Amino acid sequence: MRSPWRRAFSLRLLDADGRLIVPWGWALVGLLITAAAVAYDLTDAPSPNWRSQGAARAAAAHLLAQLPDRPALDPELPVAFVSDRYGDAYANRLVSGKRGVPLPDALPIWSWRVPLRGGQGYVAVNAVTDAVTGLDLPQAREMPALAGVAALDAAQGLARRVGVGGPGWEGPVVQPGSRGDVYTWRSQGNALGEAPEVAEITVQGGRPVQLRRYLAVPDSFKRELDVQEQRGSWLARGVLGWVELLAALSAAILAFVYRRRAHWGFGYGVAAVFLVLAVLSGLNSSLVSQMLQTPRLAPGAVAIGTLALVVIGQSVHTLWLLFGGAAGWAMAQAEWGDRVALLAGGVRRLLGREGAVAGLRAYGLFVVHYQLAFWFYYFAEKRLGVWEATGLAFQQRFNLVLPALYPLQVAILAPLMEEVLWRLFAISALRRLFRLTFPAVLLPAALWGLAHSWYQVYPPYTRAIELTLVGLLLGYALVYWGLEVSIGSHLLYNALVTCVGLATVPLAGHRAGALLAGALLLLPAVPVALQLWRQRREAPAG
Repeated sequence: MRSPWRRAFSLRLLDADGRLIVPWGWALVGLLITAAAVAYDLTDAPSPNWRSQGAARAAAAHLLAQLPDRPALDPELPVAFVSDRYGDAYANRLVSGKRGVPLPDALPIWSWRVPLRGGQGYVAVNAVTDAVTGLDLPQAREMPALAGVAALDAAQGLARRVGVGGPGWEGPVVQPGSRGDVYTWRSQGNALGEAPEVAEITVQGGRPVQLRRYLAVPDSFKRELDVQEQRGSWLARGVLGWVELLAALSAAILAFVYRRRAHWGFGYGVAAVFLVLAVLSGLNSSLVSQMLQTPRLAPGAVAIGTLALVVIGQSVHTLWLLFGGAAGWAMAQAEWGDRVALLAGGVRRLLGREGAVAGLRAYGLFVVHYQLAFWFYYFAEKRLGVWEATGLAFQQRFNLVLPALYPLQVAILAPLMEEVLWRLFAISALRRLFRLTFPAVLLPAALWGLAHSWYQVYPPYTRAIELTLVGLLLGYALVYWGLEVSIGSHLLYNALVTCVGLATVPLAGHRAGALLAGALLLLPAVPVALQLWRQRREAPAG
């Protein structure tokens, strides 16, 4: 009984005969604590019960059928997810740090925007409750001179249809606007206890042409949010602009210096994979989805334009990967030997015993990586007042052209690019410059963290601190275990986060993406399974 337990909790992955040892005990412990962390995150900040795009179209059609001129929806243009930037941020700030307190469903902060025929106007429907939160109809031909009884009746009629007015509401207050007379209602409170809801209905030519429902966010919070977003954007642009340009130039110089020892096949390979996935990511972005809603733009023109923009925009990264991958492999081999860049040894070596060991180490490092991020934000949110706005993340996740392919962008593209550039190339170059490991690992980790300061996590330096710690973890994994371990851990973390996020969306494409992300979680296990199969075949009979 003693030997199986020793093997189950062994810290060695190869026995004296060079056979692979799978520590099933540690694997079970890692699975349990990761599952517990994921479950805690889901209960601490429960995902909204999203309504489908079909339900939004039905709710929009029901409202339009009750209007005098009965405008029609456009069945060909896609439905887009939109978020009220200030309302989303303020609501998340109010519930941050309160365990198990979700955002109230009825808040008008997330909506499906359903386009009208020809793209001239839209109906916005709450993405959680199917309540209409916005309306924008084409201009009326005539403008009334003053507000009258007919205009008031039209405004109140639309207000009743969308659940505005009556008990709990004050108003309406009327004032002239650029498109007509604006009637405003203000709620006496909401489930948050702060930031009452405001409803504005614009009447033009005797008919309602616009509806806006939003939270009355204090101006002081808006100014604070603007300042924090500018700081985060400034930090990220500083790294993503000048630092990456200088790094790309340095990679080209070092590739020339090490041109005889550089692994150009590796450089060309990672650059080609990156460019293909970058093009896919660009075509699958929410920006392309938004352009496809414009009837005047043909899908072919949008695809060609996006392709050209991606190739031009990603030229610095592509060249950095080409030269950085080739020179980084040569410098890493000079510093630490072949173990650092197993990928350069070909598929056969990657799927062999060394690849199996790297796969097991990647799973172990992934557990540490996930626990580090989990406990960092646990204490940061509970003790330091750190909070996160979710609107931008939801918009990027929902407004995808091909959501089933989204995991390739997050779990393959980002880990491959960032680990080759920020770990393999940067650490190897700085190690040869400083002759010290710690500063060579710390500096790229800090810059990599700053490059992510644009995320909607506040204060903006929070994300930089978290990823600096993660960068140290992945950097030392590269030094001691190799590039495949750092890429594998990064891939597993991104795949799990993507899988959980997509699985909560009630759309077929997103559910398919969740399945693909789940399959990517098994990718490092492929060489492990192959090695165990080979060992079983090679085992003597009996």
